[in-house]
Formats: sequence, structure tokens, C-alpha cells
Amino acid sequence: MGRQPLPADAAKLVAGKRELGEDAVRLLQTIPLRGSIPGGVPTDSTIYRFYEMVQIDGSTLKALAHEQFGHGIISAINLKLDIRKVDDPQGAQRAVITLDGKYLPTRPFCNGSEAVAAKTAPCRPYRRHGLPRIDSALKHQHDLHGHADEHRQRTERIENSGPHNIAPSTFAFTFA
Repeated sequence: MGRQPLPADAAKLVAGKRELGEDAVRLLQTIPLRGSIPGGVPTDSTIYRFYEMVQIDGSTLKALAHEQFGHGIISAINLKLDIRKVDDPQGAQRAVITLDGKYLPTRPFCNGSEAVAAKTAPCRPYRRHGLPRIDSALKHQHDLHGHADEHRQRTERIENSGPHNIAPSTFAFTFA
């Protein structure tokens, strides 16, 4: 729990079993703040190894992704995970981890006249207004978790940096 919002009926069921109030039901349905590990570097040995893999091979994976797909990101939201055990020829057991994520390429931005002039690569016109503000339920959740100021600052930085238009494709890595 705490990594995905629960549907209303599931939130009510959990709250009922734990004898929690209506505030907890609403909180269980809000979109959680993802991507932060409390206390920084993980101390659990298994989770730390995943962290270490990204520290060691992250820049290589990024370069390979950009080489194959161009500038963009791999979605951590639209992501399929698979882990399986395989036998090594030397008799050891190995973990094969597959991350199958949608690739979201970035698209260039331009003003209206540049949009007309851009014949080789399509661009998106700048929006007049920034990204939408966080809704009250999400704001309430961050206030409860003490992340409200951090989230507001991040939201302001995103809004001030212009729009972020992306188009999907598919991308997958397998670690063996």
C-alpha cells in the first residue's frame, strides 16, 4: 500500500478492516508521491543492489536508449516487470529481470512562426499557460506526508520551464 491509489471500494474495505475513518478512505484513494526513498540511499541489501545497478549501469542504459529511440524517457508508470530464475552453466542460479516500459520521446517546442517553418521535424507550439496545478486531494496527501513545500517547488519549476509534450512508443531492457 502507498504506491498505488486504491479504488473506492477497496479503500473502504481496507479502512473497515483496520477500523480507520473517512479521512483514511480518501487518503488511500489519492495518487501517492513516488520516486523518493525515505532517508536517501536504501539500507535493505536487495533494494540497495537495484540502486547499485542503476548507479553503475544507468548512464550506459540511458545512452543505449537514446541511441535506439532518440531523446526521451522510459515510463516508470506504464511499466511491466518480470523476474525469473534461470540456471547458470556453472551451476549457480541467476535472476533475469525484465523492465518493459513505454518509451516517451521528447518533442521540440517552438513559437507559432517556427512551427510553420519547421519542415523536417514537427514541433509543438508553446502553451500559453503552464501545467495544471495539483488538485486538492493530492495537495492534502502531500501536506499529510510533509512533502507539500517540496512538491509545490517542483511544480513551480516544471510550470516555469514550459510545457512537456511527449508521444509514446515501446522500450524494454532485460538484465541477465
